[in-house]
Amino acid sequence: MNQRGKHLVLLALSDGNKNSIEVQNLANFTMLPYSETENALSITNSECPVSPSNLEDPTITTPEQHDTTFENHGNSPSILFATNKSYEQEGIDFQTGDFSGTDSGDEYRPGPRSRSSSSSSSSSSSSSSSSSSDSPAENNNSNNESLVHEYNQPAETITKPRGKKRTRNPTNWKKNVAKRLKNSGKTYISIKTKKLNQSKTIGPTCTTKCRLSCAAKFTEQKRTEIFESYWKLESLERQRGFLNTCTRPLKCAYRRIKTDKRYDRKANNAFYLLNENKEIRVCKTFLINTLGITQRVIRTVIDGRAQNDGFIPPDQRGKHGKQCTLGPEVIQAVKDHIESIPRIESHYLRASTSRQFIDGGLTVAELHRNYSESQKQQNKPIVNYDAYSRIFNQDFNIGFFKPKKDRCDECEAYENASEEEKNKLRDSFKLHQEEKSLSRLEKERDMKRCHEPNNNTIVFTYDLQAVLPCPVGKSSSFYYKSRLNCYNLTISNANKQETTCYFWHEGLANRGAIEIGSCVYKYLEQIAFEKPGCDVIIYSDNCCGQQKNRFVFAMYYYAVTRLNINSIQHNFLIRGHTQNEGDAAHSVIEKSVTRAKNAGCIYVPDQYISLIRGAKKTGKPFVVNEMNFNDFFDLKALEENINFNMAKNVNDRVIKTGDIKSIKFSKNSENYHYRTTYKTDNWEEAKAILQPKKLRGNRGNRKIDEITLKQAYNNKIPISERKKRDLLQLLEANLVPRYYESFYNDLI
Repeated sequence: MNQRGKHLVLLALSDGNKNSIEVQNLANFTMLPYSETENALSITNSECPVSPSNLEDPTITTPEQHDTTFENHGNSPSILFATNKSYEQEGIDFQTGDFSGTDSGDEYRPGPRSRSSSSSSSSSSSSSSSSSSDSPAENNNSNNESLVHEYNQPAETITKPRGKKRTRNPTNWKKNVAKRLKNSGKTYISIKTKKLNQSKTIGPTCTTKCRLSCAAKFTEQKRTEIFESYWKLESLERQRGFLNTCTRPLKCAYRRIKTDKRYDRKANNAFYLLNENKEIRVCKTFLINTLGITQRVIRTVIDGRAQNDGFIPPDQRGKHGKQCTLGPEVIQAVKDHIESIPRIESHYLRASTSRQFIDGGLTVAELHRNYSESQKQQNKPIVNYDAYSRIFNQDFNIGFFKPKKDRCDECEAYENASEEEKNKLRDSFKLHQEEKSLSRLEKERDMKRCHEPNNNTIVFTYDLQAVLPCPVGKSSSFYYKSRLNCYNLTISNANKQETTCYFWHEGLANRGAIEIGSCVYKYLEQIAFEKPGCDVIIYSDNCCGQQKNRFVFAMYYYAVTRLNINSIQHNFLIRGHTQNEGDAAHSVIEKSVTRAKNAGCIYVPDQYISLIRGAKKTGKPFVVNEMNFNDFFDLKALEENINFNMAKNVNDRVIKTGDIKSIKFSKNSENYHYRTTYKTDNWEEAKAILQPKKLRGNRGNRKIDEITLKQAYNNKIPISERKKRDLLQLLEANLVPRYYESFYNDLI
């Protein structure tokens, strides 16, 4: 039946005449699942056996406008198939029992999921059990109503959110694969005994002493056809249905009765096979050897029919109903416990994922231990780890998240405060939340504005990625040795949708304001060359040691004066809420590094550069600039030469660097502007250059056009003695191949 594709299965029993069965409307017929079809094969006239070849050669006709005529020739029942075009157009798969339509998404985010075939089979089994007590007409009507009701169900009532992991597929389980192979008569390995069972083979015919002379009535070719057709049924219940048609009770003319019998003798049976559409009686030995089965199979069919008024009962193995199952209350308790876990906002890709996160220090095993303790205290039933893990992975889309940086101190303090303390902190916390929201709104507004036509604004964000250690590998020795730190500054341009990386290691430079400011200045030079006369808006976090300091501000003032840029504005995101586009780039790079570590080791920084270049699989690849020690500028000397003012503004108020939310430098202006809140557009103004004072050495009011940038490093910088020792030990232990010895010797 599987070879017919998507069909509506209709079962019709012939009345022995060559009458046609006219179907005026397909809706008046009942669709039978496999189980009902197999059972229905046993409802036959005892005088008309069938061969398995008949089951594989159904009469096929195509309905036209729902008016279909099926003809059934011969005295044997046939399975009739009618192609239903409307169902095929809707994407309904009768072969797999999938009525979910054509919706099939591979995305990982939770959403509506196709109903599993188990729901279809359960509804089919319920209709099968009820059909034995109802009349055929009532059965047809009830099934039609259930089908119509099922197709008209809204998607919300029959779908289930997709879990974190893919759902189980019982079809591919080893025991089910072995079961299919066994029912097909092929070689299989027993799951319980691990024994290899050979494929079924046709046996010899009965002896010449057989009084039915079975061997003379069937050729070897015909026996082979019957054998192959029987095992092609690939279903135990269908095979039993066929054997039921081959077996009939035999009324003996006389029977000898013993007086001291312990058990009643069972009725005799005669066995029949079809040969050229003729019913031929055969002996039991011939039937068993031709089909390659055992006497037990025949006995099961005969006993089952005797106990069920001629019906062959379905296979009840594994359906005893005594399996260990979880009650709905127990499952709900697990879900309530998982729901009670606090969620953490994703640091990476917040806008493009619906996955929720919990503390990265937790594990599923630890969650199960906490759940067990809670249930034990309440004297409630406890599920094992297997069930807890299955519910966690299938019914929830939750990942474990370890924050890239510590959470915001102000938010953490407010959450942990008592009610009395919260009343005192409420105003400052409310202001903090407002600043966070306003900063994000302004960033979003700038991102949209830079894409407007004829707009002269360039918007980019930059952030330093977490340290990338080198060398790294699977050996535990790497985790106990000091290693070389590699640094990667990512600059994400919102206009070009492009990310540029600046990469170096600690043997070339440090990771302070000089290094960060030098990379940003090089990028500003590139912008001034590509789009002269533009306005630049920059976003970053609040790290005072790297970008929120007078050295970087002096570099901005120098850049807007010397480069072809109209203005530079730097907006600082609120502390603890500094997620930006750089985090997405870091996430992609970290995934690429993780895959590389699983495949092998990373021995030198150059391998990181290759990984970063190939990390992005879609869109524009990352642009990587390898920084050397002579590529960094001495911004501290620049600040001294400019004599940059970070003391007081024009209103003689003290400038607090930590309170600055935005700072702006404009061309041909001796002053710069800054603001300490996003709630207002009123900017404070301050002079960029202080007047020279006495006894200040070489600090003076040199013209900025006369100032040139100096190199921060003339040579490679040394690394710590401990790091040198540990790197040498890794080389001596051959954990780092000798191929890379020259790099580390030059570094050390």
